[in-house]
Amino acid sequence: MPAAILDEAAARHGALGGEAFREELRALDPVAAERLFPGDGQRLQRAWAVARATGGALSDWQADATPPPPGAGVPSGAAVSAAPGVGRRRRAAVPGAMIAAGAIDEVRGLVARDLEPSLPVLKALGVPQIAAFLGGTTTLEDAVRASVVATRQYAKRQRTWFRHQLRSDLRIDAQFSESGFEEMFPKIRELVLTPPA
Repeated sequence: MPAAILDEAAARHGALGGEAFREELRALDPVAAERLFPGDGQRLQRAWAVARATGGALSDWQADATPPPPGAGVPSGAAVSAAPGVGRRRRAAVPGAMIAAGAIDEVRGLVARDLEPSLPVLKALGVPQIAAFLGGTTTLEDAVRASVVATRQYAKRQRTWFRHQLRSDLRIDAQFSESGFEEMFPKIRELVLTPPA
């Protein structure tokens, strides 16, 4: 996707706002405009940019996408998830570990470069919260707490995306540790080695 068109999409969205931008998208891709919410700026801009860059609607491209043929007895995937509570505890520990590893100095260096606020690096998990602390608008404790919330929300979006985008023939709920191998590998081996019906 040409960077100039992505920049133009972001600028128009910023100038018009979500609702008006969605109405502009409706002329280019009515299906996407109907499906997307005015607050979903990233997807609205993407659909607009695809239409401008290709002359075709993103919804048409998605409708024409042919799914890959299923493998002959080969599993499409195995989903391994942490036991309840394990992922939550690990996510809660991430911001503190980042700070202990020098994240404050790293963010201080990014802020000093006076980068464009829309750059992905300035939206990375923990960066906006630490930047707010460095700017004096929050305490370090509140920045860590906000980072934990942002990390949890990001993980939830990832789980939702995987659940809707990827088909798995095998689901294993196990703690990510060597003790989980005893449960995981026999199931995966059975799935892979079982001939198709």
